[in-house]
Amino acid sequence: MLIVLRPACSVWRSLRFGYPLGANVAQGLSMRIQGTVNADVNGGATLLRQLFLESSLRDEEQNVPFIQELKNSIIDQFKIVDFAIKLFKQVMKPQDRLLVDDWEIKVRDQLAAAEPTLGQFDMSAPPSFTVLPSLTFLKDLKPRTEVV
Repeated sequence: MLIVLRPACSVWRSLRFGYPLGANVAQGLSMRIQGTVNADVNGGATLLRQLFLESSLRDEEQNVPFIQELKNSIIDQFKIVDFAIKLFKQVMKPQDRLLVDDWEIKVRDQLAAAEPTLGQFDMSAPPSFTVLPSLTFLKDLKPRTEVV
């Protein structure tokens, strides 16, 4: 999840303070989001959820103390990916629209699948380990695609 947060915060700083945005920053964020959203193909948070929260492993003595931490981590990942997608939408190129639409559909589907186990949670609430920078300034921005 931190692998997504770092480039997302670089984009945030660029947008918030008007700093030039290098091509590798937006591309790096796209690759990190893609890898996180599509990690379910290779396991990812879905596999961890199914294995440790939805199977008999959740009741094994050595796993019980870590159940809430795992739930928090999975919820945090959803929040960070949501944060990152909102930022990427501000700097994406027109040809990225279908990719972003795909991410949003996959995240929505993953949330629906996880809700019975994780419960409902507020995507706008901060993650368990930090406070994300505010995105309220985005409503006043026009999408930016220039790179240096």
